[in-house]
Amino acid sequence: MSELPDGWALVALEEIGSWGSGGTPKRTDSRFYSNGTIPWLVIGDLNDGIVTHAQTYITEEGLLNSSAKLLSPKTLLFAMYGSIGKLGITGTECATNQAIAFCVPDQEVVELRYLFYALKNAKDELNAQGKGVAQKNISQTILKAYQVPLAPRKEQKRIADKLDTLLTRVDACRDRLDRVPPILKRFRQSVLNAATSGELTKYWRSNSQKDGVKELNGLPVDWQICMLTEIAEVIDPNPRHRNPQYFQSGFVFLSTAQFGEIDGWDLTQVKYVNEETVLEQEARCNFHDGSLAFSRKGTIGKVRKLPINIRFALLDSVCVINTLDQRSSDYLRIALEAEFVQEQVSRLTRGVALKQVSVGDVRSLQIPLPPLDEQHEIVRRFRSLIAVVDNCQARYQNALMRVNQLTPILLNK
Repeated sequence: MSELPDGWALVALEEIGSWGSGGTPKRTDSRFYSNGTIPWLVIGDLNDGIVTHAQTYITEEGLLNSSAKLLSPKTLLFAMYGSIGKLGITGTECATNQAIAFCVPDQEVVELRYLFYALKNAKDELNAQGKGVAQKNISQTILKAYQVPLAPRKEQKRIADKLDTLLTRVDACRDRLDRVPPILKRFRQSVLNAATSGELTKYWRSNSQKDGVKELNGLPVDWQICMLTEIAEVIDPNPRHRNPQYFQSGFVFLSTAQFGEIDGWDLTQVKYVNEETVLEQEARCNFHDGSLAFSRKGTIGKVRKLPINIRFALLDSVCVINTLDQRSSDYLRIALEAEFVQEQVSRLTRGVALKQVSVGDVRSLQIPLPPLDEQHEIVRRFRSLIAVVDNCQARYQNALMRVNQLTPILLNK
């Protein structure tokens, strides 16, 4: 830490308040919990703000027969297990379990909100001192020995007031940014729906002197509804539905787990298979540039273009779709993700623990199909509009990164 201003000092936490921790009444004794009226906090109840509610309540008898202590409002709370450094300030009388340390600040020495922000700023350092493998924890001994920079009492209040104002603005900014992804998702879905209903190319058809009158099914007159098997081959890459032997390296084994958030493939965590498995699937599936993967288990109905820069095999949670008769695979992908097809997928989905659609159900999907030249125009317009979405998404991610950096920067300053 750089040299402190005049009048500041590094002070151990044990010197600026009374510390302790809670306890847990015997879980098997219903007298300690039944009809309890005392909020009993666990780490999951901490919210890095004012805590007024608890998942669990205990009785007076539970409080007296355990090491839990009744805490008054405006007591600082600090998580010592798992989520080390998660904070709270009691907004009502309550008790805590032993995983939460509490501090009643010496009001002549430290402003509660200043201490709260000082500990929020120290979270990473304190977390680094945690011990344990499955769940890291920090002891009260380490916590109380930790030193925080302490400003003069009046300056603490000014700092806390300023942080209250600035961090409220940061939170408001983050809340506004949180509205962006749903808007982009809705826009993308609107474009998909317009692409497969004829709306996206409505004026293109007029300029091309094509008949723009719609049939009773709501599609342009020269469009048709086709079964997927009429325009594409739908292949089960793993008809025996068994997992192959995995290896430490080799060829990538793809499943729906590798479907990227919006597009593409996430290959950060993959399993590997040998060349024999890959060759067997390549012979069955005829993978090529334009082959599509359709998820039919778990997260159903997502479509991805299969990669051409790597050799791979597929789990049976995915089926392969290859277009026929020079149809546009790019248009087919758009159609498969549009609401018209996705509603069919929802109706065909079966199962409770593991939801899925059969390969036969995928083959039976009804696809709105325009003439080939219009398919290409739809793809061109779709890509142009989605490029706008991608640009907005990139700007959103950049803005979110900057906003997330503001809180630690402000606390440090």
